[in-house]
Amino acid sequence: MDADRGGGADSAAAPVMSLQATKVDMATSTPHTRRYILAFTIALVAALADQLTKLWALHALADGSRIPLIGSYLSLRLTFNPGAAFSLGSQSTWIFTILSIVILIGLVAAVHKFASLRYAAVFGLLAGGAVGNLIDRLTQPPGFGIGHVVDFIDYNGYFVGNVADIWIVCAACSLAILAFFAPQDASTRNDASPRTAVKEG
Repeated sequence: MDADRGGGADSAAAPVMSLQATKVDMATSTPHTRRYILAFTIALVAALADQLTKLWALHALADGSRIPLIGSYLSLRLTFNPGAAFSLGSQSTWIFTILSIVILIGLVAAVHKFASLRYAAVFGLLAGGAVGNLIDRLTQPPGFGIGHVVDFIDYNGYFVGNVADIWIVCAACSLAILAFFAPQDASTRNDASPRTAVKEG
């Protein structure tokens, strides 16, 4: 009889322990999963938008025509940039290819480190812009890793950019705003210890 009672207590305790383990897993893994899903989704949409607009520009502006949008202040014309912004480093295209890859690896690590979904969204947007231009460097002439980035948005003749550049600038501004108004998001972690997670559950 005592043995039966003991077995019943163990059986009753097993579901409780299983429930506690589930709560621990939810507390530790779900926040990271959500951040990665959000960042990946935004990066994918941003990169696709960049590549689709570049594909349009390669066909619609291939004849060298200029399409004015706001007088001479904003227009569309096709150019190919071997360097970075403002055509800087045009003789070192491969360096920017390697740098883009390093930045993407750093962004993946940042999504894991920063607790806020807002930071994950911004990192995703930044990654999408970096991927958009990286695809050009890997696929556009003159060759793999040294391809020229497709630019077609002319800002009054000062410089010509693309949609990926817009994402990168917006992400950089958003990071500055978040760092100023929500600095706690950069240090708060969601990966609570199992003991803390069970107590909170």
